[in-house]
Amino acid sequence: MRGRRIRVEYRWGSFVVSLTTEGDNTMETYYYVKNGLVAGLAALLWGLAGASPGMPAASVKPQLLADVATIAPGEPFHAGVLFKMAEGWHIYWKNPGDAGLATAVEWQLPEGFSAGPLRWPQPKTFVQPGDIVGYGYEKEVLLEATITPPKDLSPGAAVAISAKATWLGCGKLCVPGKEDLTLDLTVKAAADTASTPANRDLFATWEAQMPPPAPDFALPDQAGARASLSDYKGRVVVLEWFNPDCPFVQRHHAQRTTMIDLAGKYAPKGVVWLAVNTTYYMTPETTAEARTKWKMDYPVLIDRQGKVGRAYGAKATPDMFVIDRDGEIVYQGAIDNDPPGEMKSPVNYVDKALTELLAGKPVSEPKTTPYGCSVKYAPPSVYDFSMDSIEGRPVDLRQHAG
Repeated sequence: MRGRRIRVEYRWGSFVVSLTTEGDNTMETYYYVKNGLVAGLAALLWGLAGASPGMPAASVKPQLLADVATIAPGEPFHAGVLFKMAEGWHIYWKNPGDAGLATAVEWQLPEGFSAGPLRWPQPKTFVQPGDIVGYGYEKEVLLEATITPPKDLSPGAAVAISAKATWLGCGKLCVPGKEDLTLDLTVKAAADTASTPANRDLFATWEAQMPPPAPDFALPDQAGARASLSDYKGRVVVLEWFNPDCPFVQRHHAQRTTMIDLAGKYAPKGVVWLAVNTTYYMTPETTAEARTKWKMDYPVLIDRQGKVGRAYGAKATPDMFVIDRDGEIVYQGAIDNDPPGEMKSPVNYVDKALTELLAGKPVSEPKTTPYGCSVKYAPPSVYDFSMDSIEGRPVDLRQHAG
C-alpha cells in the first residue's frame, strides 16, 4: 500500500471510503455505503487494499442530445444526456440503493428557457458484495427532460443549451465522474414553421422504458365538489376505477374491505386515494349511495363521459393506477393476483408497489393485467358534451408531464 491512502468518513448518513494514490496522477475512488452496512464496508476495504488506481479511460461517456435539430419559439422539445458505459461498468438511478451515488443532470439554459423534471427509465437491481442492493444502469441509458423555449426567440438565432452531468461509475472499483456538456441548436428561420426533428428513434426507444406521465384531470366527486390531479402535485396518488354494479368491485368493498383498508393504511403516509366511476349510465346519487353503504372515506369522481378513463386506458373495474410524486404512473393493473377470489393470502400488487415506492425503491412489477368487469364507457350517441353542459359538470382534461 506504499503511496496509497485509505480514508473512511461518515457523511450524509453514508460511509464514504476513498483511496488516494499520491504522485503526479492523483485520483480518488469513492465508495458510498449507507445505513452502516459493516459487512459491505469491510468488503470494500478489502477490495481497495489490492485495487489498482487506474481505470479504463472510457468507462462512462456522456453525450448531450436533443430530439430536434432546430427549435421553434415556444415549442417544447426533449433533451437528454446519453450515458454509455464500458463492459462491466454501471451508473446509478435517482435512488442508488444501499450503496452508490445518484446520477445527476443539472441544466444550464439560456434566459427564458425552462426544463421539466428529469425522467428515469426503469433501473436494474444490482446485488453487490456484502449483499448490498443498488439500482442503476448498464451499457447505456438516456436521462431526459422536456425543454420549453420562450416564444420571443429571433428566427435564425443560435442557441446553446448546457448541462453538468455527474455520476459514480462502478466496475471492479468505483470512480466519480463529471462533465460539462453543450449542444448547439438553431431557431427556425421562419417563425411560423415547426422544429426540425432529430434522434427521434433514440428518444422513442427510451421513452418506452420510462413510466408514462399521468394525464391531469378535473372532475366532480359524488357530492359535486371538484378535484384535480394537479391539486396533489408532489404527492403519491392511487386511482381506483369503480362501478358498484360490478361483482368484482363488490368483492373488494362488500364481501371484503380491500380498498378501504389499503387506503387507510397509506393515508397517514400522505398517499391520496381517489376512486373514479366512468359508468356512463350511473348517476352521482347512485354512486354516493354505494360510497356511504361501503363506508368509503375517500371521494368517488364522476367521469360519465369517459374522457379520463380513456386518457388512462382504464379497462376494468377495478383497474388500479399508482402515480408517484413526479406525476408518473409507476403501477397499472390488477389489485391482486386472485381473479377467482379464492386465495386466503393473495399478493396485493398495489400494496407491494406503494411499499416499494415509499421506500425509495423502483416498483418491481410496474404492470399487470387487470381483472373485473369491463369499464362501461358511453357510446358517442348516448353521451356527449351537451349532457355535461346540462348537468353543469364540465370536464377539463389536460395533459402534462410531472
